[in-house]
Amino acid sequence: MADISSEKRDSEELSHTKAMEIFQETMADIIMADPLLVDLPPEPTLEEINSQIALEHGRAILINVRQMDERGTILRKLKMAYCVQQNKTK
Repeated sequence: MADISSEKRDSEELSHTKAMEIFQETMADIIMADPLLVDLPPEPTLEEINSQIALEHGRAILINVRQMDERGTILRKLKMAYCVQQNKTK
Protein backbone atom coordinates (compact mmCIF):
# COMPACT_ATOMS: atom_id res chain seq x y z
CA MET A 1 0.00 0.00 0.00
CA ALA A 2 2.90 2.33 0.69
CA ASP A 3 4.13 1.77 -2.87
CA ILE A 4 0.87 3.05 -4.35
CA SER A 5 0.89 6.24 -2.29
CA SER A 6 4.57 6.74 -3.13
CA GLU A 7 3.83 6.35 -6.87
CA LYS A 8 0.89 8.76 -6.58
CA ARG A 9 3.04 11.32 -4.79
CA ASP A 10 5.78 11.01 -7.46
CA SER A 11 3.28 11.51 -10.28
CA GLU A 12 1.79 14.55 -8.54
CA GLU A 13 5.23 16.14 -8.28
CA LEU A 14 5.69 16.10 -12.05
CA SER A 15 5.12 19.66 -13.22
CA HIS A 16 3.15 20.51 -16.33
CA THR A 17 6.30 21.86 -17.96
CA LYS A 18 8.24 18.67 -17.25
CA ALA A 19 5.35 16.49 -18.46
CA MET A 20 5.16 18.49 -21.72
CA GLU A 21 8.92 18.19 -22.17
CA ILE A 22 8.74 14.40 -21.75
CA PHE A 23 5.77 14.20 -24.12
CA GLN A 24 7.51 16.28 -26.82
CA GLU A 25 10.70 14.23 -26.58
CA THR A 26 8.72 11.00 -26.82
CA MET A 27 6.73 12.24 -29.82
CA ALA A 28 9.93 13.39 -31.55
CA ASP A 29 11.42 9.92 -31.02
CA ILE A 30 8.28 8.26 -32.42
CA ILE A 31 8.22 10.55 -35.45
CA MET A 32 11.92 10.03 -36.20
CA ALA A 33 11.48 6.24 -35.95
CA ASP A 34 8.48 6.16 -38.32
CA PRO A 35 9.52 5.90 -41.99
CA LEU A 36 6.39 7.79 -43.10
CA LEU A 37 6.91 10.72 -40.75
CA VAL A 38 10.71 11.04 -40.70
CA ASP A 39 10.67 14.03 -43.11
CA LEU A 40 8.65 16.17 -40.69
CA PRO A 41 10.20 18.84 -38.46
CA PRO A 42 10.97 17.92 -34.82
CA GLU A 43 7.80 19.61 -33.53
CA PRO A 44 5.25 19.13 -36.32
CA THR A 45 1.73 20.45 -36.22
CA LEU A 46 -1.26 18.14 -36.56
CA GLU A 47 -1.84 19.58 -40.04
CA GLU A 48 1.72 18.66 -41.09
CA ILE A 49 1.28 15.12 -39.80
CA ASN A 50 -2.08 14.68 -41.53
CA SER A 51 -0.67 16.11 -44.78
CA GLN A 52 2.30 13.74 -44.70
CA ILE A 53 0.02 10.74 -44.11
CA ALA A 54 -2.27 11.90 -46.95
CA LEU A 55 0.78 12.17 -49.24
CA GLU A 56 1.82 8.63 -48.42
CA HIS A 57 -1.68 7.31 -49.09
CA GLY A 58 -1.97 9.16 -52.41
CA ARG A 59 -4.69 11.53 -51.18
CA ALA A 60 -2.52 14.63 -51.54
CA ILE A 61 0.06 16.15 -53.84
CA LEU A 62 3.21 18.03 -52.95
CA ILE A 63 3.86 21.37 -54.63
CA ASN A 64 7.21 23.17 -54.39
CA VAL A 65 7.21 26.86 -55.29
CA ARG A 66 10.34 28.99 -55.61
CA GLN A 67 10.14 32.74 -55.91
CA MET A 68 13.12 34.15 -57.79
CA ASP A 69 14.24 37.61 -58.76
CA GLU A 70 15.31 38.61 -62.29
CA ARG A 71 18.88 37.38 -61.69
CA GLY A 72 17.72 33.92 -60.67
CA THR A 73 18.35 34.37 -56.96
CA ILE A 74 15.88 32.39 -54.89
CA LEU A 75 13.98 34.77 -52.65
CA ARG A 76 11.90 32.17 -50.86
CA LYS A 77 10.82 28.57 -51.09
CA LEU A 78 7.40 27.21 -50.29
CA LYS A 79 6.57 23.56 -49.83
CA MET A 80 2.89 22.74 -49.66
CA ALA A 81 0.86 19.56 -49.55
CA TYR A 82 -2.65 19.81 -50.90
CA CYS A 83 -5.12 17.16 -49.82
CA VAL A 84 -7.68 15.97 -52.31
CA GLN A 85 -11.20 15.73 -50.88
CA GLN A 86 -13.44 13.13 -52.43
CA ASN A 87 -17.18 12.83 -51.95
CA LYS A 88 -18.25 9.39 -50.89
CA THR A 89 -20.79 7.72 -53.12
CA LYS A 90 -23.16 5.00 -52.08
